[in-house]
Amino acid sequence: MVKYLLALLILSTNILFAQKDSVSNKIPADLFFEKNLKSEFCISQDGKLYAEIFENNNSFKLRVIDIDDYVVLETIPLSDKKIYNLNWLNTNTLIFETYGRIYVIDKDGSNMRMLAGNIDYENSSSNFSKKIRFTEILHLLPEKEDEILIEAHDFYGYSNVETLNLFTGERTVVANGRDNDMNTWFIGPKGRVRLGAKLTEEGFEYFQKDYHYDEMQPVKFQINSKHYSMDTKGKSIMNRELSLEEFGYDENVVYLNSTIDSDKRILIKYDLQKRVVIDTIMKDATYDVGNFYGNDLNLFFNDDTQSLAGLRFEAMTPSYKWFDANYEKAHTILLNKYSAYFHDFIGVDDSRETFLVHQWSERRPGNICVLKTKDSSYTVMAVMNEELSKYNLTSVRPFVFKTRDSVQVSGYINLPDDYAKGKPVSLVVIPHVWPWARDYFNLDGFSQYFANRGYVTLRVNFRGSIGFGKKFLEAGVGGLDSVMIDDIIDGTKAAISSYQIDASNVFIFGHSYGGYAAYMSLIRYPGIFNSAVILSAPTDLKLAMKEMKQEDIRFGYDFWNTALGDKNNKYLKEISPINYASKLNAPMLIIHGRFDKTVSLSQAENMEEALKANNKDVELRIIENVGHSLEDSKSMGYILEMSDQFFEKHTDSNSAKTISGK
Repeated sequence: MVKYLLALLILSTNILFAQKDSVSNKIPADLFFEKNLKSEFCISQDGKLYAEIFENNNSFKLRVIDIDDYVVLETIPLSDKKIYNLNWLNTNTLIFETYGRIYVIDKDGSNMRMLAGNIDYENSSSNFSKKIRFTEILHLLPEKEDEILIEAHDFYGYSNVETLNLFTGERTVVANGRDNDMNTWFIGPKGRVRLGAKLTEEGFEYFQKDYHYDEMQPVKFQINSKHYSMDTKGKSIMNRELSLEEFGYDENVVYLNSTIDSDKRILIKYDLQKRVVIDTIMKDATYDVGNFYGNDLNLFFNDDTQSLAGLRFEAMTPSYKWFDANYEKAHTILLNKYSAYFHDFIGVDDSRETFLVHQWSERRPGNICVLKTKDSSYTVMAVMNEELSKYNLTSVRPFVFKTRDSVQVSGYINLPDDYAKGKPVSLVVIPHVWPWARDYFNLDGFSQYFANRGYVTLRVNFRGSIGFGKKFLEAGVGGLDSVMIDDIIDGTKAAISSYQIDASNVFIFGHSYGGYAAYMSLIRYPGIFNSAVILSAPTDLKLAMKEMKQEDIRFGYDFWNTALGDKNNKYLKEISPINYASKLNAPMLIIHGRFDKTVSLSQAENMEEALKANNKDVELRIIENVGHSLEDSKSMGYILEMSDQFFEKHTDSNSAKTISGK
């Protein structure tokens, strides 16, 4: 009976793979940006127990569930501070971090104790703040029952790697940050320190231990007789041809992301000692396998076979490749049972027969589930964003078009539920927030909101976006106001010709760079968009660069200077929207956070002043208590509702546009 009560508790919000949706009306705007109250999902080594952290009334609690019996064993209050890095130390004990401290607790809630604090009492300084340190778990060292590996960051930014005895509390330094002038360390899958990183004004420099000379040496990779650095610096990160993804089990093996002799990023296996490429693990003709930021690629390993088990990377939709039979079997079972969803592994037991899975789609926030490959049983453990899961969201359609100069560009379209041929619908174009980023096949809150309100939405991965090759990325350098904007416009025109869109009611909604792109689209292509909503957008790039230089944000300044094409102040003035206030004729709603430290509020205020001086139709709304991201769900909900009202106000009522619910 308890089993069924738990099932009712979890599934009452709606099952992810249900055939019918219970609600299909207007969705409250703030639900799209509600934070998940459940996190830190993990399963025990024997695959019998599941644990998670859930937040309730600003308190964080641990929930432990018996997977086979589907019974909640314990609900344990832990802290009023956020919990990180929850994991099973063994089948009886869990370990976690909270604000620089490390704790252990038994699965029944007993024996909770702090293993490592955030105060260094051995520090003799009379200044208490200099005694503060931040400690985090690096490796559980499963072959050692009495030790784990931790990293401790001190007041000055130096970092030590230390073994920590679970019973005596004794700490032994393995890698000394102060002695080696290192700010952080990287370890391999066996828990051995492999690299150190030093933070400089320009970015991070990477070093490895030369045991022969007992000193740290800069990391250099040699391929085809040429040496490559993996340093992360503002001037060079976009052009970096090699980046480290993971370490292999063999001390000499690393997995690297490379654009050497390849337009698209590929994954290679490299031997540090022999200085040769062992193998090309993954390449794609159309998409990068990873990116220069070091994300959009996940590698999975099998500790038993000490080998790469598989990988996931972002193509038009997420793409997977498996080298391990257990992972491939699990993924195949999931695809066969729930083909409309994506299945991301977030944990596995020691037998590789019980998998913890995040199952999701572009229409559903998803579930956390347990799959047992022995009998293909599948159990829902948690529902993500439970309130939003009750609603019927719109599907995402990949969209590919040719630009005016015959370059293939892609993006994503969302259609409202009542979309039908012969019934023209308004369009909202949503440029992504950072020029050298990309949009994904996912549940995008902005797109889903506007589609729910009856609009078609378009997101364009214009040139300069990551994920589509080196030439595609580099085409955006120096093209912030030109080729990127041209591609957005070409995509807009392609969408209008491909779908039943009311061309007299096309709007643009942009956050950060997306807001800048909205300004420049109105300036360069008057008449395409009949109004714009602009969030947290830079308007004076010359001032922005000056502020970065004055505040000594070296990495950001160097990055932008390179990305803009190393142009002079005259060019910065030429690409700044504030200097074209007289040409901005469409109505604009400008929204900015009071505490925006990325793009100062003055940029929005100065823009409003310039527009009003030219008698333009502009409104400025300042949102209190938020910064650049505006990611407080209530604030974002308010912003979206205000945006919808603004677009409705400026809709051409003589057109054929129909918006559901209005």
